[in-house]
Amino acid sequence: MNALVIGVAFLLLAAWSWGRWTDPQIDFGNELYIAWQLAEGKVLYGDIAHRNGPLSHYWNALLFQIFGVSLRTLVWANLAVLAAICTLAFAILRRAADTRTATVCVLVLLGIFGFSQYGDIANYNYVTPYHHFQTHGIALGLGMLWALLRALEGGSRAAAAAAGACLGAVMLTKIELSLPASAAAGIGLVLVLRAHPGSALSLASAFFVGALALPLLFLAKLTAALPFELALHGLLGNFVQLGPELLNDAFYRSGAGLDAPGNNALRIFFASITLAGVVFALVAVDRELGRRAVPTWLRPVASLLIFVLAVTVLAPSTWFAAARSLPVVTFATGVGAAVALLRAGGTGPATPRLAALLLWSVWSFGLLGKLLLLPRFGHYGFALAMPAGLLLVAILIGIVPELAKRAGGNGRFARSAATALCAAAVFGGLRVAAERYAEKDRWVGPPGDAIRVESAERAPRGMRMGALQNRLAELLPPDATLMVYPEGAMLNYWLRRDNPSRFLLYLPTELDAAGRGAVLADVQAAAPDFVVLLQRGHREFGVGPFGRDPQNGRALVSWIRSSYEPIDQLGPQPFAGRGFGAEIWRRPENAQDTDR
Repeated sequence: MNALVIGVAFLLLAAWSWGRWTDPQIDFGNELYIAWQLAEGKVLYGDIAHRNGPLSHYWNALLFQIFGVSLRTLVWANLAVLAAICTLAFAILRRAADTRTATVCVLVLLGIFGFSQYGDIANYNYVTPYHHFQTHGIALGLGMLWALLRALEGGSRAAAAAAGACLGAVMLTKIELSLPASAAAGIGLVLVLRAHPGSALSLASAFFVGALALPLLFLAKLTAALPFELALHGLLGNFVQLGPELLNDAFYRSGAGLDAPGNNALRIFFASITLAGVVFALVAVDRELGRRAVPTWLRPVASLLIFVLAVTVLAPSTWFAAARSLPVVTFATGVGAAVALLRAGGTGPATPRLAALLLWSVWSFGLLGKLLLLPRFGHYGFALAMPAGLLLVAILIGIVPELAKRAGGNGRFARSAATALCAAAVFGGLRVAAERYAEKDRWVGPPGDAIRVESAERAPRGMRMGALQNRLAELLPPDATLMVYPEGAMLNYWLRRDNPSRFLLYLPTELDAAGRGAVLADVQAAAPDFVVLLQRGHREFGVGPFGRDPQNGRALVSWIRSSYEPIDQLGPQPFAGRGFGAEIWRRPENAQDTDR
């Protein structure tokens, strides 16, 4: 029955949101373009500059080679990844709590994190994620936790090897996923070895062999096409760029809440106090009801009333504010589980449950690192805050009722009321997403790669991207190359046009990482046949408009305008602050071919 409920919710949410998950310009076009180029034979880090691990892009390229190059190929693959995430989360949280709690947690996963859009930019979902290493890393992290728990319970070398293999795969994604997984893996391995001292050597060996297998395989693959130093540098991903200078980057500072640390810390404090008040109220009311003879119908009626009041009185922003409490929730749960395990000596019937809580808490707390003082369910939080959010649900539905029982109640009201509050939170999130998805009633893009966007009257960006794709299809001669500045690889992918430069993104963070001079020299040497200057916001990077600020590509735009000739413009002039527009530029020697 639980699997049926989850499966129906999965299918309904997928059908409701179908085609609306993808942003037409930002992020996801890079995922499609890189996978297509790798499927065509290009090499990551050599032909295509990339700052993170290789796993996700080569996996997507393999899917393209097997099933064909299409957005739908990745959609179906990502739905399968989401189904695996749901299955693994259910299996782990059932160990940490119980079946009902695990079921509600997975429904919250689907309702709040799986398919929805809460901001202006799409892609922060599990169907077309802004970066696949986020969703792949979450799936692999869950796989690692599940395998460690299996090894703890039965001393299986196969499970230990599987846990190591998952960790090795996570190391090929991104550092913000690798470090939390490594911390959880270290603690989990210690628990496994303590539980099975007679097999400690074989279990540890199986784990480390599994962990090294995939990284060494990728190193060999990359070294066959690249110098060893470049292959190793790419394999290490953004580990090599981790340093104190990252804290000076305006984009990362604002994303982590470090631009206003005092205010954000206060919000975390007040959200945690509010949550503690809710828990106290649930326990107190449950205790009073447990001491009285109350009709059996009172509990479900009271829970329904709580749901109705929460939905009608509280704004959706109230539920999103609950994310502020997640660092405190994960830290406190981890400490509590660790202390309980130490007191039990790592043995006893409660060990699997406590181990599941501890590993989940350590992993989810670490994932919040990039969000730091600004934890949230939307944006990056769809992946990085999801495990912590599910832990909060598990505490409310699985642990708070136990506290109520210890206080003299029976736990029934606390459980049903907490379930009603979680249902109201999901309803609030879906209401926000429904308002945005209702506006996406137009299709743009070629067959197999089409996405749904807003009408031009509501938000011109999506429809203008579609018009730009059609115009470029008319203008570009066969085999003409195309560069879209500063971001818009979706056009390259839709048109199946090569960008001859190693670089796809010309945003301030990428220019800082690669070096502005190096990017300019690469683009000049590549000399694409056509260039599109495409409007893109800049404020989150703490710089001036693209092409005008020296820190934001002014030299590159100056070279384009001195070396190319404008041939068309759609909408307002880009980077002028007048709305979303694009300019198409052509190398003069291509004029004859284009004019035919």
